Amino acid sequence: MSDSNAVPAPQTVQTAPTADYTKHGEVQSPAEGLEVIVKFYYNGRHGEHKKGILTRTMGKIGVLSKQWIFENPKALKPKHKEFWKVRILKETFVGQERGCFILEPLFVVPHIDVVKLIPGMFDEVFTNGILYIHPKTKDFKFIMSLDYKKKLFSERKCYSVVVPLNI
Repeated sequence: MSDSNAVPAPQTVQTAPTADYTKHGEVQSPAEGLEVIVKFYYNGRHGEHKKGILTRTMGKIGVLSKQWIFENPKALKPKHKEFWKVRILKETFVGQERGCFILEPLFVVPHIDVVKLIPGMFDEVFTNGILYIHPKTKDFKFIMSLDYKKKLFSERKCYSVVVPLNI
């Protein structure tokens, strides 16, 4: 017997990334290999750039790969308050709030091309402390607003919010 007044379940993404193990027994982050939009800032007070550049766009700190910097000494590098599309190469301390994401910069994204997601524009998948936001519309350079991200952190008890663009 079916209930015709039943409320349909919300749509969710069927495939959720899960942690895997490398051949050395280390936990591999399900975020590795994903491409996201981040905004970079100087790591220091009052815009000082002596301590390098980083991002907090995903909640957990993101830093440039030292290997990428070494292999691409003449490449264009992120600057203060620039948006970039990056690839997540590694997550240190997988599944924990501490640690960071190691990032490979792909290209700068003009501020005007960045689209802020609002509720109803995406599906959510929670795995290993990371909340994955899957936009329902593709081909845009999406980012989550800081206010909404803070709300997600407290409500979903996650340490990171990732908006993958290459899934």
